[in-house]
Amino acid sequence: MTASARAAEELFDRDDAFPRLTDDLIAVLDAAGTRRTLDAGDVLYRAGDRDSEFFVLLSGLVAGIDAYGSPAERVLGLVRERRFGGELSSSARS
Repeated sequence: MTASARAAEELFDRDDAFPRLTDDLIAVLDAAGTRRTLDAGDVLYRAGDRDSEFFVLLSGLVAGIDAYGSPAERVLGLVRERRFGGELSSSARS
């Protein structure tokens, strides 16, 4: 991991806003959601998308990237295993 990626990670979650999820909570979310396997380079959502679905990362690492695929690309933050990302309001939809 590069120094800029480490710095982005620390900034992104410096207040532990995205705590590591327990097995019990993952089981509840698993029952309500759908599992999906991702490959390196898959895009979950892009800036400007109307919806950015709530997700729980069970293994691996997801990067939040600004200006993806352009010369100005930069890592904004990282989501690590057993943490969540995306739009929280989508988790409350019926």
